[in-house]
Amino acid sequence: MELVEAARVIIFAGVAFVLPQAAGYITYRWTGHKAVAFLVAPVVFFATAYVYWEYQASAIRAAHHYVCGAFGAASAFATWLGTLFHLLVGAILCTSVFVRRRTNIHPPA
Repeated sequence: MELVEAARVIIFAGVAFVLPQAAGYITYRWTGHKAVAFLVAPVVFFATAYVYWEYQASAIRAAHHYVCGAFGAASAFATWLGTLFHLLVGAILCTSVFVRRRTNIHPPA
């Protein structure tokens, strides 16, 4: 049972942290536009978080329990903080790509 819980946590972390950034990187490599790739990771995270929280709410309702306001507040704060996290990571990666491209174009003398 502990192995199942560990696998569930690893999969959740992969979907929450790796999948949005990977989607942003793939979009950047495919389109070459930083602005588009910069916004892909937060949007992907927001969409996956929305699906996850809807699934959790339906599981709570299926167990004949009431979904209270604390659940809604926790899901809202987790979703917005995760979205802001991916926006910040996207900004850092976008800036690093810009700086790296700039130094490759004009090598130091």
